[in-house]
Amino acid sequence: MIPSESKMKGEDDCVLGFLHRSVLRRNAAETAPFESVYRSNLALRGLVDDFQYRCEILDHKVVEQGMEIDRVSVRFDTAPHHGGSEILVPCARERQSGVWTSR
Repeated sequence: MIPSESKMKGEDDCVLGFLHRSVLRRNAAETAPFESVYRSNLALRGLVDDFQYRCEILDHKVVEQGMEIDRVSVRFDTAPHHGGSEILVPCARERQSGVWTSR
């Protein structure tokens, strides 16, 4: 190796080392303020996932309860009417049609 080449290689290492250290310092200075934002984002993402899971469970329960209401309303439609059921049958029909009235 020629002496001038070893000097240039040493200078290149020095320049690259300086650039590397400079980038690391800059990244540390620019990253630190965002660490709390990142942690908050992770916490919020966990809450959103939990709420979404709960909503899916509740949606399934609503569907199951709707099916149970349909079964009950069919029984009231086919059963002989005894006092009070005349209110339940129209309510079930209103629920099925999507129109609710207060009684």
